[in-house]
Amino acid sequence: MQEKDSIQILEEMGTGMFCNIELPLTNSMKSDVISVYLGKDKDGRYNFFDGGGAIGTFKMSKEFIINREIKIAKLNNEEKTKDLYNILKKQEIRDKHKTRDSR
Repeated sequence: MQEKDSIQILEEMGTGMFCNIELPLTNSMKSDVISVYLGKDKDGRYNFFDGGGAIGTFKMSKEFIINREIKIAKLNNEEKTKDLYNILKKQEIRDKHKTRDSR
């Protein structure tokens, strides 16, 4: 039941909203990750960014969330969200410079 609530929360969330995700580490251990929701990709997977801390950017499908019983809760912390977005933008700029042609 909780996983369906997690999917419903994700469907209601807008891009840039802050959430807490309880990710499974092993069958018996879970870890809380605070991240920014980046929306869905073209394959319908949910995209997240945690500031480059433990994971960086990651994607999860609806089936994965349901099968692994991942719990997601919406958080409201604008300051932390802005910090994560700044880190994400800096990372995108660095990646763009790495792929730039040096001619």
